[in-house]
Amino acid sequence: MCFARGGHANAERRAAAARLLPDDEFQVFVKLRTLRKLLADREGVPAYALFTNEQLAAMVQGQVRSITDLAKLDGVGKARIEKYGAAFVGVLCGIEDPTMASPATVDESADSAT
Repeated sequence: MCFARGGHANAERRAAAARLLPDDEFQVFVKLRTLRKLLADREGVPAYALFTNEQLAAMVQGQVRSITDLAKLDGVGKARIEKYGAAFVGVLCGIEDPTMASPATVDESADSAT
């Protein structure tokens, strides 16, 4: 029963995000979630360890377009920026497909985004 409840809670969170974001922003939010899941699965960590849903929404709403913009978000520190910044900024700028994120993209995030 707990498993079913957890799934329901996740669906409610996605629905809440959908209500808060306009359609075009929600589509970017979905791409960021896809990227986050792919990277978290590769690393064997929970998705929220990379960025929370709230941080992803803030990226979209704040129109993050650079590593500098990303660094201004609450709870986003140097380690996350160095490891994941370029991949997430790439999606936010529309230049990277979240399903094509390679380990090299993540490893070289600081170099390729600046």
